[in-house]
Amino acid sequence: MGCPPDPIEVSISRSSERISELESKYHRLIDEYSAAQQTAQVLISGFIPEKTAHRKEKFDLRTYVSPTEEEPYADEAAQWRMEGLYQKRVKELEDKLCLLRTQLVADVKQRKLHLAHRNEDRAQWIKWLKQRLELLEFHLNDKTADTVARVDLVKTQRMLKDIEAEIQRLEKIDDETLLSDRDILHADEQRWRTPYID
Repeated sequence: MGCPPDPIEVSISRSSERISELESKYHRLIDEYSAAQQTAQVLISGFIPEKTAHRKEKFDLRTYVSPTEEEPYADEAAQWRMEGLYQKRVKELEDKLCLLRTQLVADVKQRKLHLAHRNEDRAQWIKWLKQRLELLEFHLNDKTADTVARVDLVKTQRMLKDIEAEIQRLEKIDDETLLSDRDILHADEQRWRTPYID
């Protein structure tokens, strides 16, 4: 039997895969933002395209920071920071595109793209909430002393029901509201943090 994989290396490898996906998404968003700006020049009087162009650059898939005796997890921590920076960059461009498309719903093509993007946001947020549900259900079903001592089970049960209601709310949002209200998804991860006992 071989040795089990190093969990740190597995974590870094999965992060690299996510960064690769972020790079592909970033490049796609650049093309879509450019096309949206061209449409805006036609539909919006006085619209001036953004001069600072986003470049299709190659994302570093992993950091090669080495762990030390003082910081045994330095490589994993550096990888997470790098991934976080790329996530922020993609999110900023995504928000700019979403904001611009909100003004272009009169254009059939841009409306279709904008609706697809908003539905993608909704699907990703629902997926995240369902993963949170699984975690909360694990805490409720885990009767080990460590879980009982660390997790507020009453608040966890209440949060589980609130998340189920939130998923139902998200699934009922109609297209027009999804297009016009940028805050309707309420994608706030802090709201659904596991309620640990203080």
